Amino acid sequence: MDHRPEVAADARPGLVGALKGIAALAILLVTGLAILLVLGVLPAEMFASLSVKIGMVCGVLAASSTALALLARSR
Repeated sequence: MDHRPEVAADARPGLVGALKGIAALAILLVTGLAILLVLGVLPAEMFASLSVKIGMVCGVLAASSTALALLARSR
């Protein structure tokens, strides 16, 4: 008897893994910035600016990962 869950043929664990990795990277970067903010090393204005830029870069990475996965799927 096989108790493993069925995986859909069109499931893309590579894309999901890439998106999770990008999200984890964003969380770690913002956490590092928050620690620097709390310690007084980083001014609040710079924290806000860098956080927005990190979010935008991660959005671009997520969009490009999705586009690459869709291109690979179309072959």
